[in-house]
Amino acid sequence: MKIVLIGQKWLAATLLVKLQDSVEIKRVITPNNHNSLFSAASAMRLPIKVVPSVVKASDIPANIDLIVCAHSHSYLSNAARRATKHGAIGYHPSLLPNYRGKDAIETVITNKDKVTGGSVYWLDDTLDAGAIELQDWCHIQINDTAHSLWQRELAPMGLRLLTRAVNNIKEGNINPCKQNPAIANE
Repeated sequence: MKIVLIGQKWLAATLLVKLQDSVEIKRVITPNNHNSLFSAASAMRLPIKVVPSVVKASDIPANIDLIVCAHSHSYLSNAARRATKHGAIGYHPSLLPNYRGKDAIETVITNKDKVTGGSVYWLDDTLDAGAIELQDWCHIQINDTAHSLWQRELAPMGLRLLTRAVNNIKEGNINPCKQNPAIANE
């Protein structure tokens, strides 16, 4: 399976290393050249494209099966998603549809929730609102901060869920076209 990985920081860099032997990573897209994903992809001599904000179809190489977003704040255009066989999945650190957006972890802490989790979902034109593919949950400890919750639970959860989703898609255990409205009618 041929993928494009979009992201930055620990989650994306660790996912890159974890997936390198099971899929063909055709390109890494990152918002700048000073983050963990850029460094890991450079060390692996993978093709890298720096795209600061909007990923377009022209940024996606030909014959890509799936786009995987890990700690990505870039907007992925519909045309970019449609340039692939299966579309695009991403990880969000909340139990979607709850707590969409960049401040999801801070909001669960502020709201004093006792449980949260993470979601792998199919990207669409709406922020963190696509069809949910996989979810898992965890307890929030009384003294948790957004940082401690991310490090202890949500980042490792994202790695597990994204890896599982990619492997499921690769093995044909799910029907991405049914889940992904961007390509469902093709």
